[in-house]
Amino acid sequence: IVGSQRAYQCCAWTLCHQPSTKRLRFAPYSLPHAMKRMEETTTLTVSRSSVPERPRRGKSTSRTEVAGVAARQPEREAYLHEVMETLIQKLDVFSIKAEVRGRPKHLWSIYEKMVVKGKEFDDIFDLVGIRVIVDSVKDCYAALGVIHNTWRPVPGRIKDFIAIPRPNLYQSLHTSVIGPHGQPFEVQIRTEEMHRL
Repeated sequence: IVGSQRAYQCCAWTLCHQPSTKRLRFAPYSLPHAMKRMEETTTLTVSRSSVPERPRRGKSTSRTEVAGVAARQPEREAYLHEVMETLIQKLDVFSIKAEVRGRPKHLWSIYEKMVVKGKEFDDIFDLVGIRVIVDSVKDCYAALGVIHNTWRPVPGRIKDFIAIPRPNLYQSLHTSVIGPHGQPFEVQIRTEEMHRL
C-alpha cells in the first residue's frame, strides 16, 4: 500500500501501540490529526460534512476542489431533480414500474475518493447518484436499456452484479452516463428484494 494510504488507514487504536517516533511520523496522515489541525486553523465546525486539509500525494489539496463542489450544492440538487423527472417519464413510456430515488454525493465521500483512492476530481462520476428499484430482473435490464437510450453511457463504467454477484451476495446493475449539460451521474438498478439484502 502506498505510504500515505497506509498511514491514513491506520486507526488510532493501532497507532497508540506504536513507538512514539512512529506515531509522530504517521500522525499528519491520520484522520483525527487532520481534523484537529483543521479545527485549529479554521473557524469551520468539524463534522462529517467538512473536509480535512491534507494534500494528495504531492498534488494540491483536494479541499479546494471539494469546497467548489460544496458551493454548487443547490445546482447539484436541481440537476438531480431534472434527471429524476426525465428518467421517471422515460420509464413510464416503456411501462416499467419503478421507484426512482436520488442523492447528491456527500462531501466527505468525495474527499475520501480523492485522498484514499487517489482519484482526480474529474474521475468521480457519482457526484449525483440515482437508484432505480423495479419489480423484476427483466425490468432491471429493461431500465438499463432505457437509461442508455436516453443518455450516453461512459465506456468501462457498466457493472453487472446481477449476473455475477459480489462475494457478499450484493446484486445490482451500475452504470455511469453523461446526462444533461454534459455532467456525468451514476445509476444503480435493482429489484426490491436485492435492495433489502
